[in-house]
Amino acid sequence: LGGSSSINGMLYIRGQSNDYDYWRQLGNVGWSWEDVLPYFKKSEDNQQGEDKFHGVGGPLAVEKMRASFKVLDLFMEAAEEFGYPKTSDFNTGNNEGMGYFPLNVKNGYRCSTAVGYLNPIKKRKNLKILTNAHIKNIEFENRKAVSINFWKNNQLLNVKTNKEIILSAGTVGSPHILQVSGVGPGDLLKKNNINVVKDHPSVGKNLHDHLMLRPVYKVKNLDTLNDIYHSYYRKIITGINFFLFKKGPLTVGASYLCGFIKSDNHLETPNLQFHVSPASTDFLGKTTLHNFPAFTPTITNLRPTSRGSIEIKSQDTRIAPKIQMNYLSTDEDKEMAGKSIKITRKIVMNSIAFKKYEPEELRPGIHITDNETL
Repeated sequence: LGGSSSINGMLYIRGQSNDYDYWRQLGNVGWSWEDVLPYFKKSEDNQQGEDKFHGVGGPLAVEKMRASFKVLDLFMEAAEEFGYPKTSDFNTGNNEGMGYFPLNVKNGYRCSTAVGYLNPIKKRKNLKILTNAHIKNIEFENRKAVSINFWKNNQLLNVKTNKEIILSAGTVGSPHILQVSGVGPGDLLKKNNINVVKDHPSVGKNLHDHLMLRPVYKVKNLDTLNDIYHSYYRKIITGINFFLFKKGPLTVGASYLCGFIKSDNHLETPNLQFHVSPASTDFLGKTTLHNFPAFTPTITNLRPTSRGSIEIKSQDTRIAPKIQMNYLSTDEDKEMAGKSIKITRKIVMNSIAFKKYEPEELRPGIHITDNETL
């Protein structure tokens, strides 16, 4: 329960105000920044208190990060040398700047939407929560959604609606369910022996994502998570800090330092984002941290032009769909990938802030300079 808020990095970041205003300009009434801001505030229980952009008393706890590393502070200083400013708040509508991520955390523990919204009301008589249930399809009558078929403990069940069905199964799950229910590209549905309720070519199309590029820099005489990980004594101290004081690395999720920057000064809003971690590894999630001090300034293109798709491979939703991301499939995205790594390299390798710590680029390697290879 809680969707991605139960498994993500606990980072609390809103979109840029221009993004919401653009949705409104497309005709989506009620989605401008001024329209959505009251709901952001209403949902929030910000431990810093209430102000123009933040609320208190809402279901989702928001805290300042309770951990820091000198290597991250140096990265902010280095970025500032090249005109990338610091910020104390990413959630005012203007995200530009460098700073530590705010977190959906309360007293050192994750505050997911399940914790914030569902737990307080889950005993209501008019609410029934089913876990370990898997949607088979939505049933339609005269093109109106009237019920849902789902599996529970290998038993196929049906629930009818009195008013409406809200489909909120995520970027992959929602188009997957629509397609197996007969809403999607007609040829694809017929190929999988599904009755076409609505031939809608766009369902499953226009998939885009923020590809994260992970350069790694080795440094000298700076403390990183790598050092803590390879020290039995320091791991014990880190655990004690968490259990007694609810602070330190164990209160943090995926990343520590955030940065929204513009690749070119003429841009109206930032188009690149940093996720800087005081740790490094060869393959994320597959290998242990390096046994030397290093950090990873991950960078991503916020406005990729590459587009992918999601297509069913069967009318059975228990069979995963084909997910075609098409990362870096346009010249623009390839060029921006190379440029973003060069910006990162400039901040680390050419700054005064890092000079005495003798940074060394492990990945991709300082000798690689052309965009295609980068």
